[in-house]
Amino acid sequence: MSIGVQSFNNRELSLLGRIHNSKEAIKTVELIYNSGRSYLTLENDVILMYEEATEFLHSKGFKKYEISLLSKII
Repeated sequence: MSIGVQSFNNRELSLLGRIHNSKEAIKTVELIYNSGRSYLTLENDVILMYEEATEFLHSKGFKKYEISLLSKII
């Protein structure tokens, strides 16, 4: 399963104009994990650094995951 979470930081989410907050993003990841899925692809912007994403997914129990970092030059 693949989800796009640009950040787990509410301030950053607000700046990006996202309608979800960090609590909702975390709940979504937990729901996916609790549904029995063992693999998750997390797509995010550079705002959420690789180490943060890795640490977060590992803390939620994911053993296999893929992290795609997307960036845009403005």
